[in-house]
Amino acid sequence: MAAVPFSRSRPLLVVSVLLALGAGASAASQGGSASVAGRVVGSAAPVAEATVYAYRVVERSLEKVLTDQDGRFRFSELPGGLYKIVAHKHGYLPAVTVVAHRSDEEPQYLEVELRREDGRDAGQDYWTLRSEVPADVLREISSPLALGLVALTPEPAAESTFLTEMAAMTGVEQFGASSTAQMAGGRVGVLGSVGSVRMEVQGDFRALDSGSPSFLQDGIEGRASSVRLNFEGPGRDRLDVATVNNRLLAVVDGDSYPIDFSQFRIQYRRPVGDYGSTGFAAQYVSESGLYSKGWVDPAAIPLASRTLKLEGSYGRELGESGRLRAGLRYREQVADYVATRAFPTVEGDGQYRSVDAYGVGDWSLNSTFVLQYGLYTTYRDGTVSLTPRGGVVVRLTPALQATLVASRRVALDEPEDLLLSEFAASLYEQTVACEDSEQACYQVQLLQGEGEGDHVTFGASFREYDRTVRLFFSEDFFARSEGLFLVPGDELPEVHASVRRRLGPNVVAQLSSNFAYGGGGAFLAQNRRVYENEVSFLSTELDTRIESTATGVYLAFHRVEQQLVPLRSGRRVPEVALERVELVLSQDLNRLFDLASSWAVRLGMELSRGATLFQAEPEDREALRHRLTTGFAVRF
Repeated sequence: MAAVPFSRSRPLLVVSVLLALGAGASAASQGGSASVAGRVVGSAAPVAEATVYAYRVVERSLEKVLTDQDGRFRFSELPGGLYKIVAHKHGYLPAVTVVAHRSDEEPQYLEVELRREDGRDAGQDYWTLRSEVPADVLREISSPLALGLVALTPEPAAESTFLTEMAAMTGVEQFGASSTAQMAGGRVGVLGSVGSVRMEVQGDFRALDSGSPSFLQDGIEGRASSVRLNFEGPGRDRLDVATVNNRLLAVVDGDSYPIDFSQFRIQYRRPVGDYGSTGFAAQYVSESGLYSKGWVDPAAIPLASRTLKLEGSYGRELGESGRLRAGLRYREQVADYVATRAFPTVEGDGQYRSVDAYGVGDWSLNSTFVLQYGLYTTYRDGTVSLTPRGGVVVRLTPALQATLVASRRVALDEPEDLLLSEFAASLYEQTVACEDSEQACYQVQLLQGEGEGDHVTFGASFREYDRTVRLFFSEDFFARSEGLFLVPGDELPEVHASVRRRLGPNVVAQLSSNFAYGGGGAFLAQNRRVYENEVSFLSTELDTRIESTATGVYLAFHRVEQQLVPLRSGRRVPEVALERVELVLSQDLNRLFDLASSWAVRLGMELSRGATLFQAEPEDREALRHRLTTGFAVRF
């Protein structure tokens, strides 16, 4: 057969094939039909559930099939003509093969090899490969650099070209028993390349307003914005810059609740030689108001904090069986606490500085066992602590693996017995791995299948805390207002599960759930009483994608609960709990209508009950609050 695999080194060959065969394609297309079959592999292994497209160049018709577990595919009847056979799966670069399907008398066979997107030359070949994919096929392929409601397609086909996405949204938010606010916002994203540099720019702005709040009238106002910049050079240099700002002010029953959150991150990574890489990262976080007045005012939990973290790292592949990464990190924290006449001061000044030196790596003992190891050394205020980490990955079968990880911090010097502990703000999405805020962390996980294909994941973890941690569930307070705090002595067991299945030829669904219940730590409140902390949270999400109509359905339930129990005497503090149900529908209109540009719409509905970041009065706790949002996006 005449099959020409596409590569950067042979663009003229592809052009010559098109010129030579294009004239006879129409005549050939008038003949009968025959089969085209083949196999899709990646790193010599079959790639299951890859999508293979047969694009008829002159007639611009399109057919597609999925590969089986052995990576095989088959088009039973294809009319004669010139075709581009495109193979694609998430996590891999698309592969394009030009095929001259001459007659109905000779079945044709080809083997297609896919390369992963994180390969060494992926950054150099990315735009060239994508430019060869027909536009009709690009509409079927989700971009790894998605900017909004739907992945950006098609992507820029030539140098110095850009693709832009713009979106707008509006809605109404109820934050009290009878108070509502208007929400509006917009987003813009630019994806493209300048010469050999790929770039991505995203920015959004939202406003929430119920009228000017005052001590005589309840209300809420706020502004949220974020900017993200990503640049990648031809040598795989990458620079990421991100900034997030949230400003909210609520007045409830004459009490004012200001909440501010700002974050700035910059990260630079650069390859060193063929097997090494180096990186630098800086992060600054400033937040206040997350610990607003509640049923009990904790004395040892700051009202505001500022954190600066600088880190340099170096990583290297040790042959084919091992990797090693080492780094040095500096952290500086400042925390502000409440001082009243009843409780005028607390011990310590709320300032912490620490230096961490670490080394982590993994070593493949054989095809079944991978050993993970690491050691963190921390110096703070004259004390030194060591945190050894170890783990093992066991491949029980080709499709089933188990992971076990454990770490525990050990102080070499006895720290001073201060009322205040070190403080950390943590985002829930970043707590999957063991963190520095934990004294001990033990994890086990089972994974069957592939991350992008059908898979089942089940895991459990157990964490012990020796410092104060504010755990919030989103850096965007406009989207989620759940949060809780953990104190020294808290123990938090957690289980999580995730299932992804293709329910039919065009329906993919993923169900994930996390549940945690624990506590046991104690803290001193402003009323001079000691309370024991109890926390729990449940998060369940179902994300469904109907590929034939490009329809998305997202359904989620969240519950966060915190209970404070007096250790000696006093009344039990009423629990603080928040429940939230969310439904989001999205639709790519280009799959339904023949539009000049790519359009998508989104509709969001939400019901919540309980306390938010703002203090909720007892009569408001059982009242249902709602949020309705709608928006659209256009790509050109």
